[in-house]
Amino acid sequence: MSEKIPGTRRRGLVPLNTLGTRIVLFFVALLVIVQGLGAFLVIQANSQIARQTIDRRRILFKKTLELARQFVLIVKKIGRILEQHLALAVGQRHLDTYRH
Repeated sequence: MSEKIPGTRRRGLVPLNTLGTRIVLFFVALLVIVQGLGAFLVIQANSQIARQTIDRRRILFKKTLELARQFVLIVKKIGRILEQHLALAVGQRHLDTYRH
């Protein structure tokens, strides 16, 4: 049905019969593969760094929370000691006033 007219080419596809075309296509394919691999590795490294940052923040938060707990315990102990000493001082003061 369709007859070829001598001296005309089909349009749409690049002819792969020349060595130069094959070399260019090979390097384009290689470039695409290397770019894809590079993007994948960068994404993996960024997610790992983000994960490590989150872990470090979690550890810092736990240590800060533990330090705050220790401060609260120290303040409670100091409060108990002061209560005991003040109670003794108040008790001694009352004893002195009753002696007169």
